[in-house]
Amino acid sequence: GIERFNKTLKRYLMMKMYNDDTKDWVKLIPIFIEIYNSTESDVTKRTPNSLNEETDKKELKAVKQKITESVSSKNQNDDQKFEVGDRVR
Repeated sequence: GIERFNKTLKRYLMMKMYNDDTKDWVKLIPIFIEIYNSTESDVTKRTPNSLNEETDKKELKAVKQKITESVSSKNQNDDQKFEVGDRVR
């Protein structure tokens, strides 16, 4: 979710600042947001711009289900079981 977005934002800003030889990252945020919101998601096959308040509730429910299934299928592969007192790092 949010960690992936932050990683994508950081990667974009670093690349653009290097390529454009600038340190003014604030100027790049609106450009990134427009690009990000116009890019199709691998999971939903839709762009964030196409999913707004006016979108049919049934369609939004289907998108939510696709996202849930995608996350659930990844979590089902986790065989690790933790118990109280286990060290995880």
